[in-house]
Amino acid sequence: PPPPPPPQGQREDEVSSSTPTRPLGPRQLFIARHGERVDFTFGLWIPYSFDKDRKYQRKDLNMPPSVPDRRDGPEGFTRDCPLTVIGTVQAKMVGEAMKEAGVTIHHVFCSPSLRCVQTCHHILTGMGVADKLKINIEPGLFEWLAWYQDEMPSWMSSEELTSAGYNIEPGYKPYISSEELQDTQETCQQFFIRNFFITQCTLQATEEAGGNVLLIGHAATLDTCSRQLVGKEPRPVNELMSIVRKVPYCSVAMLEEVMEDDETSLMQMGGRSSPTLSRGGRHSPTLSRLGGRSSPGGISSMSLMSRSTIRTPAPPPKVWRIVQPPFPPMTHTSVSTFDWKMLLDKE
Repeated sequence: PPPPPPPQGQREDEVSSSTPTRPLGPRQLFIARHGERVDFTFGLWIPYSFDKDRKYQRKDLNMPPSVPDRRDGPEGFTRDCPLTVIGTVQAKMVGEAMKEAGVTIHHVFCSPSLRCVQTCHHILTGMGVADKLKINIEPGLFEWLAWYQDEMPSWMSSEELTSAGYNIEPGYKPYISSEELQDTQETCQQFFIRNFFITQCTLQATEEAGGNVLLIGHAATLDTCSRQLVGKEPRPVNELMSIVRKVPYCSVAMLEEVMEDDETSLMQMGGRSSPTLSRGGRHSPTLSRLGGRSSPGGISSMSLMSRSTIRTPAPPPKVWRIVQPPFPPMTHTSVSTFDWKMLLDKE
């Protein structure tokens, strides 16, 4: 029989979290790092990029043509910088490669950092779905708090991001709010557990609707959001740092849910002990204290921030494995700024 017509007001080709037909095949999880950032490229860029009236002036062709308005003014970009033009191109290229490879995304969760939101927007633009898929801003996906001893970033609000042209989901309730992210004494293990908690929440919340999930975060996110999902313990800090240094801008990790038939054959082949296979975090500790938003699996967000560790009954387990993405990686290099004066004779 022909497929049912799309719901009223929804185009037939529209990708939506509320699509009534559950997508077939194993679910996929894509985890991406943001693109090239202005501060790492240009250093102390804010003092010479804004005039005395605090109006932005582009001083290099790789600087963004414009920057969004924010309540805390230019100073807000100090710990929450935008992408370079190359950064937006990188993200769009990744989105185009995903589309060309036949990848579909149904649910999107993003770190509140401006560079991540912009990366997310341009990946979805490259896929041709930026106007159809709303971005869920999830502070719990932010990078390691220990890197922000002096001061945490002041992120742009959903309203500000929407005004800047990004397709933000206004009604999304984060699993960990920005107010809860204040413990700059967070250990490496707590960082892993926080990011894994968010991964579990996003997968469980989208389980019924089905479909693939895209997480946009930072260099460490590719490991911190996948490590425990495949049943491994959090890495010690030196191992994590070694991985972080090898995750270029816009790198993408991919995980795939193992279907029951595959799981049976893997068990028969002894695959359960495979380093890339595990029941979604059965071995991982979750932290206990009451309060905060509850995940679909019954874990509360505030429970995560406690320092006492207990085992929490896990939801029905799923088996996930890290797999090769169906599109190539992207390599790039850094260059120095051209100074035309070097062509002049020295007097």
